[in-house]
Amino acid sequence: MKTKRLKFPLTSEQLELLIAFEQNGNLSKLAEHMGKDQSVISRQLQKLGEDCPVISKVNGKWAMTPLWIKINELTSRVVAEYEKNLVGEVNSFFNWESSALVIVNAQKALLNSMVQRSNLDAEKNIQALLSCWRKKNGKILHIQHISRNPNSDFFVESPLAQFMVEISPMEDESVIQKMHASSFSDTQLESFLKGQSISSIVLAGFTANDCIEAIARDSFEKGFNTYVVGDATAMFDFVAHDKKLYKAEKIHELVLANIGLRYGQVEDTKFFSEM
Repeated sequence: MKTKRLKFPLTSEQLELLIAFEQNGNLSKLAEHMGKDQSVISRQLQKLGEDCPVISKVNGKWAMTPLWIKINELTSRVVAEYEKNLVGEVNSFFNWESSALVIVNAQKALLNSMVQRSNLDAEKNIQALLSCWRKKNGKILHIQHISRNPNSDFFVESPLAQFMVEISPMEDESVIQKMHASSFSDTQLESFLKGQSISSIVLAGFTANDCIEAIARDSFEKGFNTYVVGDATAMFDFVAHDKKLYKAEKIHELVLANIGLRYGQVEDTKFFSEM
């Protein structure tokens, strides 16, 4: 007897779109959230309505149908259960003894900037990670960026080059100083990690598009299992070669996406604190 093949009418991308629309409320916010033009999102919604009666237009605006609401409820439950099981699975193979939390550039100089930045919760989340690692007696390493230039905020003798008080190292936690973007460049980081039998590093700190991406890339290339705690990182707005202002929030998302695609696993603070 041939078993009937079941086919779900919606793709995972369409399910993601349904939940995102409900969370963002309107087309313009949804387009910004998805990083796409409104016209592209509108066509995707139109296709959704053609494939399944989950969406309709009311007074010229897209609106949720009762079926859409029900599907979102079911999808949210499945995603929550998946995340719960995933954390449990990771906890079963994540070896705290061979892992280290590496906090990069958590220094007062970054608080001195007048430029807008992404993720104002970064310091709070770094604190949560430190608390988690300290409770588990895990290995913690702090990276301090320094400069020999007396005019730099990171000048080795400047108070601004010191660690932020709330997330500063404890006496038994190691500190490595660096002068380049990558914490591996011209430092003892690699030999330190290997000497401690560390095979996995968990990265948090500043800034996502510079020092975090640089250490993640080098960590991956040197064979370490690499994790980046996305919501425990941040970066600043910048003006590029084309004289355009690039907003930190959007670039931060793209940087984390690139890291996750190429160099390591991007997770959030909750992922580790609930282990």
